[in-house]
Formats: sequence, C-alpha cells, structure tokens
Amino acid sequence: MKVTFFGTTMLLFDDGKDQILFDANVTRPSLWKYVVGARVKTNKKAVDKLMKDYDFSRVKAIFVSHTHPDHAMDVPYIANKTRAEVYGSPSAKNVCLGGKVKKGRIHEFRFGEPETVGDFSITVIPSKHSDPTPISNDLGQTIDKPLRQPARTKAYKEGGSVDFIVRHGGRTILIRPSCNYIEGQLDDLQAEVMFLGIGAMAKMSPEKVDTFYKETLDKVQPKKVIPLHWDDFFTPLDQPIKGMPRIADNTPANFDSLTRACAARDMEPIGIKVTVRELTWDEYLTALEEGDFDMYYGEVKLRNNFDLTELLDPDSELNFSRSRDTGYVTLINNYLSCAPAQRSAVYQQLCEYINTNGALISIGFESQQLIVHRGVIRGLNPNLGNPLYDFQNWAILLD
Repeated sequence: MKVTFFGTTMLLFDDGKDQILFDANVTRPSLWKYVVGARVKTNKKAVDKLMKDYDFSRVKAIFVSHTHPDHAMDVPYIANKTRAEVYGSPSAKNVCLGGKVKKGRIHEFRFGEPETVGDFSITVIPSKHSDPTPISNDLGQTIDKPLRQPARTKAYKEGGSVDFIVRHGGRTILIRPSCNYIEGQLDDLQAEVMFLGIGAMAKMSPEKVDTFYKETLDKVQPKKVIPLHWDDFFTPLDQPIKGMPRIADNTPANFDSLTRACAARDMEPIGIKVTVRELTWDEYLTALEEGDFDMYYGEVKLRNNFDLTELLDPDSELNFSRSRDTGYVTLINNYLSCAPAQRSAVYQQLCEYINTNGALISIGFESQQLIVHRGVIRGLNPNLGNPLYDFQNWAILLD
C-alpha cells in the first residue's frame, strides 16, 4: 500500500485498486487571509493539476478530520470531480452541501463502527483539536448551514475533531491529525504505523507534551511514527515545502521533541531506560556545556573515511560523552594505519570496545553513502550534498 502526503494532514491511501483521501488542503490561503478572515475559494487550477499529477481517478471516499479550511476547504470540489463518497461531521456535511455535493454521497460519522471501502476498513473515533490559537479559537463551534464559497476563513468552524483507524491487509494504521489527546482513549489500541499531528506542540507545556506522548506513543506502541501538520500550510504546494513560520509555531523544536521521544522508546527494548527532559534552548546549551545529562542524542556528519576520532577523543569538542578513555583513539589509529589484511580484525576490536564501554550508540545513518574498498579510488572527494562529487576526476585503480 502506498500513502502520499500532500502537506498538513492531507493523505492519499492507495492499495493499487482503490484510493482513500483524508482531508483536502490544496488551495492553502495565505497567512494574511487567515488573520483578516478574508473570503476564500478553492483554487480549481491547482487542485486539477494535483489530481492529474497524482492520478486521483480511483478515489472512492474522502474522510474529513475537522472543518477548518486547511482540512476541509477543497473537499467538495474533489468529491464532485471524483464522485467519491464523503464521511464527516455535521459541519463537514454543510461544507459539502454548500459545495453542491449530492446529499446521497455525504455520510455523517458513525463513531466506533467500521466503514468498508474496498479492502479498507476505516473506524472513526472522537479526538481533540490542538490548543486554541488566534486563528483557530473556535474549538467546539459548528457550521450549522450550507457553506458556499467564496466564504470567510473564519466561517470554517472546527466542527469537532476525530482520529481515523485504518485497517488493511492485516495492518492497523492510526491517523491523529491534531496535537492533543483524550486520556485513556487509546488504551486498547495498537497500530503498526501512527501518523501523528505535531502542529503547535512548541506552545504546549513540557508537562502536557510528556502526557501527550504517554497517551499516544506509549499506548499505541507504533513501529513507525510519521509527523503530520508540521509544514507551512500558508505556502502554495508548488513552492518548496518548509516548516511553519516562527510566529505560528516552532517546527524544528517539534521535530526534535518527537525524535527524542521516539529514540528513547526505541532503546527501552534493549535495556536502556531513557528519561527525556524538555528544556528551553538556553537551558539546553547550559546542560550541554556542563555535562548535565546521561545521554546525548545528536547528528554528526562523519568524514568520508568514517574516522570516529572527533567523537571519542578526550580532547575533542564533539566528545559529549565526556569519556576520558584514550583506548578509543588508540584503536582508531590502529585501524586507520594497519595493513589491508589486518583491517577486518582490527575493526572488529574497535567495534567490540565501543560496544562494551557504551560511550557511543549508532542508531542510524543518512541515506546518501558511498562505500568503497580503501585504496581502490583515488581522488574521491564527497561533499554533504553529493557523494559522487567531482566524479569525472576519479581514478579507479584496478591493480
């Protein structure tokens, strides 16, 4: 099964036979239009192009998580173009009726009762929108009559929020569009994949963030977590994707928080108990300088020979483990200087030493790597953006 992310919480599920769309946010009005409550309408040209480029010809159903414009504004147009059934709240029904979707193709949610679409089973459960902001301070308010475009952004009331449990081929996937929780709601649910809204997390207290993770990651125990609602939905989709403007959110901090939370939980099965403390940036720098932590999680760009000296040398500024063990440097130097016939054994010694002493745990690599036998290529000079940089000047030594 393929899932395509179009920003915000717009997801297209495709099993090769049928397609299911969750939310529809292609038009993406500017921040200014949200602030002043301007009248907006679907950008039909942009929606038509997206549907053509990604082949929406098999969309059988559209599910609407709530009726703010960044989730529901383009639903009626796509529903009419694809002839899809629409599932949503009473407010979503009025958005669709205002967009001239036939009443017979609009279905109000039946909480807890699976809706079957082809081989998909979608169960809707009540949820909770992220905390109010100046442009989304209408939580709990509803759209009580058909909403016709052009309509003011503020006319798209929240209308109640929901989560979606998608089951297909023995897999369970949870879509939680908003960064919030209802305590105990997910006690009996586990899912292989969780699409998790993180928008506005930076505005939550550390205590609430901790509870949010306990009520989502700890309860559902997903093998894979995919963040949602992190991108700047005031920017058109044909422009490079970027995080929310700082006036609205702090996307880097949200990603960092989620990454650390997932990493901590990934380490528990191997016997490493991690407690993540949420700190301000200044507090974080102070803790880093003073060594006030048990584990440092970070990203380091290694040199092209994978020399770990800078991470493990007691005198290196990157030695955040604060280890004074000189044995690492001795083994690294032995590896870098040994003859090819000895290299495998010496490398094994280095790995065993690192594993035994536990100063460094590698949990992942970037996707762009170039691995060759030492001494085979002369002139190899990869950079951060291109591992094959200056390829035309390489010399491959065959003797």
